[in-house]
Amino acid sequence: SRAAVLRLYHLLDRISDERRAVWVLRFVEGLDPAELSAVLGCSLATTKRRVADAAKRVTFLAASDPLLAPYLQEAP
Repeated sequence: SRAAVLRLYHLLDRISDERRAVWVLRFVEGLDPAELSAVLGCSLATTKRRVADAAKRVTFLAASDPLLAPYLQEAP
């Protein structure tokens, strides 16, 4: 699991700063969309699009990593 966390850090280094910030604030820090919208200073609709985009990119990259892919299948 430590190796998977390190791989996740490396994966996050491969995405844009904006995507990384959105992903971390939503999925690590646990901000809800309204809180995230306030932090980003944009509409709720824009925030939701940004979260979806960041999640899609992280999921795409993680799916091709043998250490991270199994964690994707555990998500609800």
